[in-house]
Amino acid sequence: MQELLKKGTKVLLKKYEDLSSETKDDLEEAKATREYIENMAGKEVTIFNGFYDKESKTCWYEFEEDKDLSQIQRKFVTIMCGKPVTKEHSLHPEFFEKIISTPNEKIESLAQTVGMMISEDYKERFKAEYYQLKIRKDKLQNMFDNWDNLSFTPTCPKELYKVQLGLMDGYLRLLEERAKLEKVDL
Repeated sequence: MQELLKKGTKVLLKKYEDLSSETKDDLEEAKATREYIENMAGKEVTIFNGFYDKESKTCWYEFEEDKDLSQIQRKFVTIMCGKPVTKEHSLHPEFFEKIISTPNEKIESLAQTVGMMISEDYKERFKAEYYQLKIRKDKLQNMFDNWDNLSFTPTCPKELYKVQLGLMDGYLRLLEERAKLEKVDL
């Protein structure tokens, strides 16, 4: 399954000529689509929602901006999926030239890092590594701080956890320094 982009992600739309030949053939079925898509080239839009079509195994997106684009988008989704689309402003990711920005949401669980971990972009994988370490360190720190009130008896001595926390903290600082040098927004 393809990864869905987060709400608030800004993307730049491609030119018609940069679409795949299969997509161009499908688009020819919708009148005036080619001209309209060409006019939209270079436009920046913000993702409002993403959804996954199980039959075609394809991601689609809704946009907050540009209500005029919705008619063309709905026609295209209908052609590609073979069924009517009720969501407005829906568009296939093949139209995306590039991702301009992603929203800064607070990462609080390991599950939130899965998409980042399997990304082809090394900066996203870097972020996943950082957030996973931070989440694990914070949980271990919480256990350490509440040592006398735990509902279980830890197997290892408290001193060993203290050493582990120190190493994790050092690794976090190292990743933060690398992030500054490599211009990775944590």
